[in-house]
Amino acid sequence: MTNPFEQLEQNLVDIANKLQSLESKIQHEKRWLSTAELSNYIPYSKETINKKVQSGEFEHGVHFYQQAKMRMFDKIKIDEWIMSNRLSSHNELKKQEILSKIQADF
Repeated sequence: MTNPFEQLEQNLVDIANKLQSLESKIQHEKRWLSTAELSNYIPYSKETINKKVQSGEFEHGVHFYQQAKMRMFDKIKIDEWIMSNRLSSHNELKKQEILSKIQADF
C-alpha cells in the first residue's frame, strides 16, 4: 500500500511541472497579429475585422496599432474585448429572462 503523502507529493511535483510548462508557452505566444492572423484567431472574416476598425469598435491605440499600411492587433486587448462582449451578451440574456418572468407573473 502506498503512503498517501508520497502520492500527494508526486501530484504536487506534477502540478508544478505543468504550471512551469504553461508559463513557458505563454511567454512564447505571439502577442501581435496581422488582420489575416486575427481572422484565424477569432471567428470573423478580414472584411468584418476591417469594418470593426472603420466603425471604431476596434480602437486605434487600444485594440490595434497602424503604421502606414501595416496594422497589428494586440491579442490581449482583443481577448478582453471578446470577454466583455460575451459578458454583456450574457447579462442581456439574464435581463430578458427576468423581464419575461415578471411579465408572466402579471
